Amino acid sequence: MISVEVETEKAIFSPVLGETSYHEDEVILFPEGLIGFENNRKFIIKTKDGFEPFHWLLCLDEPDLLFPVIDPFLIMKDYRPRPSGSELQSVGIENSRDARFLAVVTVGQTVDQVSVNLRGPIVINKSRNLGKQIILMESQYLVKHPIKAGRYNN
Repeated sequence: MISVEVETEKAIFSPVLGETSYHEDEVILFPEGLIGFENNRKFIIKTKDGFEPFHWLLCLDEPDLLFPVIDPFLIMKDYRPRPSGSELQSVGIENSRDARFLAVVTVGQTVDQVSVNLRGPIVINKSRNLGKQIILMESQYLVKHPIKAGRYNN
């Protein structure tokens, strides 16, 4: 007898994204949660039309919890995060090609108040779907690096 496992599509409702479908292989596990949200461990990354290059890090444990994120290399072309070896090993990253970095975006009252956290990026092991938010302790990067509307690669 041959056993075939078919992955079913799942759905979750988010107040911002509405009904959102995903597959289990999209789920990113954050064993330690995110800073300030340690009990929330399962997330997916979704894009909403019209918001590119921004994405949403949507919590499956608590669908009201989602974070706008962006590839930090779009904001600063010479961005060079240097996490410790133990931080990378904690999510099974042995080769930099397995790493994907995201930065959390903070939205203010006006366009001039939009910033991105380059000091505390999220690193994801792309092949194992494991993630961790790290703090770059010895770095010049800002927690609130300003983003000017329509300008990237500052």
